[in-house]
Amino acid sequence: MSKKMKKNEFAESTFISYIAIVASKVLGILYNIPFYSLIGDQGGFIYSLAYQIYALFLDISTSGIPTAISIVVGHYNSLKQYLNKEKAYKIGTKVILVVSVVSFVFMQAGAELIARFYLSSMKEGASIHDVAMAIRSVSFCVLIVPFLSIRRGYLQGHHFFELSSKSQVIEQFVRIIFALVGAYILIRVLHTRVQAGVYIALFGAFVGALLAFIYVDINIRRNKDSFPKGEKDEKTDETLKIVKKIGGYCATITLVSIASSVYNIVDTKLMLEGLRNVGYSDLVNQEISSLISSWVPKMTEAMGALAIAMTSSIAPHISDSYANRDIDGVSAKINKGISILILICIPLTVGIYVFAEPYFRLFYGFNRYGAPLLRINVLFNLVSCFTMVLSMALQSLDRGKKVISIVLLSIILNSAMDLPLIYLFDRIGLPAYLGCGASSIIAEVFKFIFLLRFISHDVHISYRNSLKVLIKTILPLLAMTVTIVILRMIWPPVDSRVLLLFQLMIYALAGVIVYGLLGLKNGVIQEVLGSEKLDALLRKLKF
Repeated sequence: MSKKMKKNEFAESTFISYIAIVASKVLGILYNIPFYSLIGDQGGFIYSLAYQIYALFLDISTSGIPTAISIVVGHYNSLKQYLNKEKAYKIGTKVILVVSVVSFVFMQAGAELIARFYLSSMKEGASIHDVAMAIRSVSFCVLIVPFLSIRRGYLQGHHFFELSSKSQVIEQFVRIIFALVGAYILIRVLHTRVQAGVYIALFGAFVGALLAFIYVDINIRRNKDSFPKGEKDEKTDETLKIVKKIGGYCATITLVSIASSVYNIVDTKLMLEGLRNVGYSDLVNQEISSLISSWVPKMTEAMGALAIAMTSSIAPHISDSYANRDIDGVSAKINKGISILILICIPLTVGIYVFAEPYFRLFYGFNRYGAPLLRINVLFNLVSCFTMVLSMALQSLDRGKKVISIVLLSIILNSAMDLPLIYLFDRIGLPAYLGCGASSIIAEVFKFIFLLRFISHDVHISYRNSLKVLIKTILPLLAMTVTIVILRMIWPPVDSRVLLLFQLMIYALAGVIVYGLLGLKNGVIQEVLGSEKLDALLRKLKF
């Protein structure tokens, strides 16, 4: 007999989602080390271009509807309108089917045209055929991932986050094993071209999603009594009304995600053109693009994982509170989300920034572009974590149009600054390849400020609690920074990867201990994570 699923509250659901996503990201980071050694920079460039296109079509078919279903299901559940909830879920599934098939056909048919867009001015390195084949290999994912995502949205709308989170780990684990084994056999055993390893690795995403889908579907069927269905005589909303409700959330989230993915594609094209104009060769250009798109972001995903976990859990909880006109509950959840990010993401950013060079070298070996790109990426990620959570909070408050306007303005600002900052950095002696990263940070800060302003104005909430948490973290953060900088000066990073791993663990442990002890002493950790659960944990650890 299967174990009955348990509902999860906001803080608990965030923690469960975070643990699962971190586990998935850690697997992804570890996977990158052998995968990079198999496919190299040129293979990574092809891989990153295909994944950018896949991300765009995945956003079209996945980003909006599953999250909208999560919000709408949570809304109807809070009002005990169970037939409406089920009706919304079925409508969402039908829409997903149509969009997924259309996306698959477009990716298959338009692969070569897309490849020409990227490589039209390049004569060295990856070919149009290589990129087109990679796009076709990953296109199969849009036939299964959207259906997996909508089931996760259904679970999250019922506050069942544990099963959804486990499926993410399964999906990632299967994908990694399939990709590594497949790429190794093709490249090292059968001695095929590196491109073949890239294709099989991209197809691995489909295999992982398929097994995760089967796992989720089986468990939903086994626990069908946990999902109230409603009475037959229960009054239901008209289909058009439900479609409009889903569309209201879906349009916002989808447009935001699509705009971001389109920008990533345009950003890559602008960077390739800009660096070429200031004298970078095609091969170096592709190497830098590969680092920016594929390898460097993987190293900061633990930070992004917290924001992703929070967005998946914050939407239905804020929606519930807002549906019941519980403004205090909305305010508490938003401040809690910001406070958790302050407590965890800021020290992570400092640690990665200080140890960028040895951290990058541990994973990919020495690369002159690696550490500078990692530093600017981690700064962007820090701001992005906050904007991601605030954006989802504003969407959950039925303010989707404002989110769209903020995102579009930030994308326009970002695009407008890309080439000028590349040329400016080159003129003043800074690495030109950091221009795009600087542009992204400026646009993200713009987005963050306006999101804070709109939420405060529309819902009349105060960020006083979050500000208090920020002030309380300053001393622990400064003490941690001084500690790790001094420790690095006394014991500089070594060349051996095995010893370097040990060193980085010691650096991290020293930072965590200093930050954690001072955070416990001034009470900020108890304030953010909850004193009762934290005290119980510390008693078990005999702290």
